[in-house]
Parts: sequence; structure tokens; C-alpha cells
Amino acid sequence: IQMYYEQKGQGPHLVLIGGLTNNATVWSLMINDLAKTFSVILPDNRGAGRSTQPKAQYTIDQMADDTACLLDQLNIDSAYVVGFSMGGSIVQKLCLNHSSKVKAAIMANSTARFSKVMCMQFDSTIKLIDADVKQELILDTVFPWIFASSFLENPVNVDKEKTRMLTDPYPQSY
Repeated sequence: IQMYYEQKGQGPHLVLIGGLTNNATVWSLMINDLAKTFSVILPDNRGAGRSTQPKAQYTIDQMADDTACLLDQLNIDSAYVVGFSMGGSIVQKLCLNHSSKVKAAIMANSTARFSKVMCMQFDSTIKLIDADVKQELILDTVFPWIFASSFLENPVNVDKEKTRMLTDPYPQSY
């Protein structure tokens, strides 16, 4: 695949791996601060953003391999890695399959396995997409299981995030 990435800042290498539907722009609120200390690498996962979107199914193992290959292409022996949600699952596989590439890892809001409830949520979302339901309504059904109550209680947060996702110039391929 062709893997899109951005690199900002100077210092030790820090790779930020986003979750399902995310591209490099999801980290925009923290990049400037992190780039003061780190050389931050922001990849778009396989099938997301500006990276190749093959028509086949993707696995977490493949996406971990993609990240390891990106580090090789950039001549980076090892890096600090951070992943959230699906990105955390990718980080776990990167640690297992390419441990020499990882100096330290942080996984946030992630899992090692998808529960039955999570699978049902994914299946329901796919059915809404297949039924041509408006993306805004799909977001209304997805937000309660991807954001904390404290975030959702503030309408400004919800409106900003919904606008960001609806106007994303590099939307996730379904």
C-alpha cells in the first residue's frame, strides 16, 4: 500500500496511531505541543485518510506491519508509540510482532478483543450505512459508544466533533 504520513517537530520519534475512521488530522489539537519535544509521526492507517484503500478486508496485524514498514522506510529503529481505540489494538500487535520497533507504548480506550456488544455496534452501523442513512444520524447513534458522558453533556463538544467528522476532507472509506 501507499501509506500517507506527516512528520512534525524534532527529538525522539513518537508515532500516533488513530482509531477506526481516523486520519492524521484527529491529533491536530495536540500536535504543536508534542512537536516541541518529539519528532511526531502521524500515519493514516490502511484504508483511512490519504493512505491506500484496498478493496479487501484489513486486519490489525496488517496495520501493525504497515506501521513497522513505515518506520523502516523512515530509517527509524524504534519509536515511542501511542494508539487509541483501534490504534491501541494496532499498537498491541506492533508490540507483539515487532517489539524491537517499540521503545514504549501507550494504549488509550482500546481493547485486545472485540466483545459481542462491540461487534453488534459495528454490525448495526454497517446496516445503517448500507441502508443509506444520513451520516449525521449515524453519528448520533455512534457517539454514545465512542465518547464519555462528560463529553456528550456539553453540546458545544458534540457540535464541534460532529462538524469535524462531517466536513473531514479525507473521510473513512466504508
